[in-house]
Amino acid sequence: MSVIKKNIPGVSLCICAFFTHSAMGQQTVQGGVIHFHGAIVEPSCDVYTHAEDIDLTCLREGKKQVHRIDLRQAPALPRDIQSIATVRLHYLNAQKSLAVMNIEYR
Repeated sequence: MSVIKKNIPGVSLCICAFFTHSAMGQQTVQGGVIHFHGAIVEPSCDVYTHAEDIDLTCLREGKKQVHRIDLRQAPALPRDIQSIATVRLHYLNAQKSLAVMNIEYR
């Protein structure tokens, strides 16, 4: 009998702590901040080459956009292309008949 009397305060303390913890766990939070790290990615543009110009076909905000770049004026890109990408043309020979085009998307 004395063993049961000694354990009653300990058991009571455990039961009380359990219910207190359960009640505290059910409190709702009124606000907070969620941090997101990552990127929302759109597909890259398709590049179609012609004799003196290049067409960039891009899907932006769900709409297909076609941008034409005149290779003779490649350094002066239209503003609508500048908003989505930086286009650089590097010629490999003095005749400017071979080139590498570098497209960096924003």
